[in-house]
Amino acid sequence: MLAVFSLLLLVAIGGIGAFALLQNERAAFASLEATAAAQFANDDALVLIVDEETGMRGYAEVGNISFLAPYQAASERETAVFSALALRVAYFGSRDLDALVHDMRATHQRWKREVAEPVIARRARANIKDEEFKGKFYVDRTRADSAALDAALQALYGRAEDRAGRGFARVAAATFLALVVATALIFALGVRQYRLREERDRDRRTVDVLQRAFINRTQTLPNTTVASVYLSATREAAVGGDLFDVRERGDGGGLIAIGDVAGKGIEAALDTIHIRDALGSLAEALDDPGEILQRFNAQYTVAVRRRDTFTSAILILVDLQRLRARYANAGHASAWLLRAARARPLAVTGPILGVMQDARFTTESIELMPDDVLVLATDGLTEGLDPTRQGDGLETAARWIEEASTTDPQTVVDSLIAKLRAIAGSEIGDDLAILAIRFDGAPAR
Repeated sequence: MLAVFSLLLLVAIGGIGAFALLQNERAAFASLEATAAAQFANDDALVLIVDEETGMRGYAEVGNISFLAPYQAASERETAVFSALALRVAYFGSRDLDALVHDMRATHQRWKREVAEPVIARRARANIKDEEFKGKFYVDRTRADSAALDAALQALYGRAEDRAGRGFARVAAATFLALVVATALIFALGVRQYRLREERDRDRRTVDVLQRAFINRTQTLPNTTVASVYLSATREAAVGGDLFDVRERGDGGGLIAIGDVAGKGIEAALDTIHIRDALGSLAEALDDPGEILQRFNAQYTVAVRRRDTFTSAILILVDLQRLRARYANAGHASAWLLRAARARPLAVTGPILGVMQDARFTTESIELMPDDVLVLATDGLTEGLDPTRQGDGLETAARWIEEASTTDPQTVVDSLIAKLRAIAGSEIGDDLAILAIRFDGAPAR
């Protein structure tokens, strides 16, 4: 009888322990899932804000109503996106989190009323200088709210994970006799947590890929062959500050640009969007690369003064009819012209952007020839070739470009990546973008 009673007692203790563990696991995963959903909603709201800002800026610079398409599309989704974010955050019952969402939405609406809508209402190319400081205040505040919300949610996610671990430890200690049940629950807990993390990381990588595709784009230029690659130094769904752009201009020519913004993450990614669109807009109105960089730098220096941010970039305007290129180079040394198996560096013609408001940039000209290849890269290439920075990564890169022994842009890019990985291994130390463009000859007239 005692043996039966002991057995029943052990079964009862094991059952109670298993039930407590199950309840703890359910509560912990409910919190994990709610936190992940709130983070996704916050990402969606930030992408929407970026779309509206970019559309308004493009319209203000160029005066072309087609730039308003992303602004209008984002505005139509604004109520639904912010309502979804507020609902997800309300789950936690935190006044502080609710206040961040409310302030984020209210500040963005003030930006629309006081900056975006007045600029758009002018129905002509707008000078946004008067709205620049007011708009920057609202934009910075909105991003700060989003960053603070993301940090708070990340902390909640970490606490929920800790709760799951501690809860199991306490219950397992009290129910050691129910070893089989506890082992099964540990396995179930691990599987569910792994799947949740995989889903969360996959969704964040998707956001990363979409944002990077929006930042770095190439169009096909007549009588050219273009190849490009972008490698991220991080596995997380973080975006970085490397950008490149190839597009046709309104006069039938081409624009080629590559740049490297100091910093990483959302701030650097947002800077790349504004830089790319601002340079593209100025290039539609102006024909001199040096003047384009000079005008952009004057405004950019004011905008980033408090964030200690700077950018290197090279901007090239190509006359595809005459095979003539003009460029201005703002401290971006990783640029070469490959001709007859020799890689010649493109001279720096001015300082980096964002440091001196009154900086001047000169314009250089190149008479292109068929089979000439422009090879442009960010500093992830030269730093990867010389990680100790004791040698000359620029000379090594030029030699490797020549050793590719081809004018095929994709082969040149692939050769550089292969040699870089032979030195750095599978992990690179910095984000890397490489752009190669071959000029196949002037189009038929």
